[in-house]
Amino acid sequence: MTRRWFVLSVLFLVVCLAPGVFAQSSGPAPADQISGIWTDGNGRGLDLKFDGQRALTGSLNPETPNPVPLKEGTFDPKTGVLKLSAERTVNGATQKIVIDGKLADGKLTGTYDSNGQKGTFAFSRKKG
Repeated sequence: MTRRWFVLSVLFLVVCLAPGVFAQSSGPAPADQISGIWTDGNGRGLDLKFDGQRALTGSLNPETPNPVPLKEGTFDPKTGVLKLSAERTVNGATQKIVIDGKLADGKLTGTYDSNGQKGTFAFSRKKG
C-alpha cells in the first residue's frame, strides 16, 4: 500500500508541475520594448528594430519620402538607454546626426546633434 501511495504522489507532482516547467522553458522571449515606429506627430520620428541583444537598426524620419538609414545603433534593455548615429547628404555636404535617448514609461526622450544643431525630442510609439 505504501508503494502505491508513493507512485500516486509522484504522478500527481509530475502532472501538476510539468506544465509550469515546460511553459518556462519554451515560453516567449521577453517583450521587445523598443522596436517599432516612434513619432512626435509632426513628421519627426524613428523606425527601430532591436536584435534582442544590443543592436538597433532602422531609420530616422521613416514617414518622410527620404528616410535616413541608421549607421549605428545600440539599446540597453536594462537601463533603457539608446545611442544612434546616422549620416545624410544635404546639398552635397554630409551631415552627421547623433542621438542619445532613454526609453521610460512608454516614452522615448533625449537629445540630438545634427552638425552642431542641437535639440531635444519626445516620441511615442505609433499605434497600428
